[in-house]
Amino acid sequence: MKKQESKLQLIQNPVDITEEFVKGRPLSYSSMKNFKKSPRHYKHYVSKKREPATDAQLLGSVVDCLLLEPKKFERRFRLYEKFPRRSNADKLKWQNLVEGAQKDRVQLITPEVKKTAEYCIEAIKQHPEAMELIEGKRYVQHKLEWKEHSVKLPMIGYIDFDSITARGHFIVDLKTTNDASTESFCKDIIKFGYDGQGATYCRGFHKTRFEFPKYCWLAVETSEPYGVNVIHFDPKDLQIAKDALMADLRAFRKCLDENRFDEDYRFWLMDSRPNDYFRYPFWKKKLIAVEDEDIEEIQ
Repeated sequence: MKKQESKLQLIQNPVDITEEFVKGRPLSYSSMKNFKKSPRHYKHYVSKKREPATDAQLLGSVVDCLLLEPKKFERRFRLYEKFPRRSNADKLKWQNLVEGAQKDRVQLITPEVKKTAEYCIEAIKQHPEAMELIEGKRYVQHKLEWKEHSVKLPMIGYIDFDSITARGHFIVDLKTTNDASTESFCKDIIKFGYDGQGATYCRGFHKTRFEFPKYCWLAVETSEPYGVNVIHFDPKDLQIAKDALMADLRAFRKCLDENRFDEDYRFWLMDSRPNDYFRYPFWKKKLIAVEDEDIEEIQ
């Protein structure tokens, strides 16, 4: 038993989440996304070392840069040709490349990644509404930093860009994806918590600039035929997401006050119910009812 406890202690990072810690590391969309899983997930997230960008994240960053700030491309990225890394000489060559990139604070990408990003951008340029948003852009990679006084918690966020057009003022979230169709991307919004991201950024604009922009996603596919779609966040649902954000922040405040960051999913029971339950969604209940009716008719 003691050995098991010691292993668990190694998994749980000993970082102490205090008022001072949170003050030094303001809450972001990503950190709150992990907290929504459980306090323990948040603690693990803020404790672990930053992982290298995935291929998909890297491609998204290149598209962002080439589309919105092309003059900064050479300052942010360095092209290299792929080569085998089997021999010691090749491994040393790769190590030198990586260390040189780290020293110069650039990311290594292949010409193929850049070419794919250029195809994405060409597709965006052929989309009238997308170009209207891009031509009206104001702030790019804009930092939002504020304090939610009702819960005494610092917040931070970085928008891709905001845009002022004839249709109004928008915060635009540029996303690369495998499928930009409305049906598929709306599922991704829920799956990856993009709605919470939108609520956070809109809240940040309200608190830092006293502006109330609308919110939309500009989604572009990363393979042929490079479909492009602009999906707007319905204002009523955006308000629901903002309310959910504030509820999560109140829960974080409770967790911080009561020092409960070692708790896992049971934290979200909020001492108000003994268990979580599986429940059929309404469409499944309806399907089951139809099947029962069919059985009765056959009998």
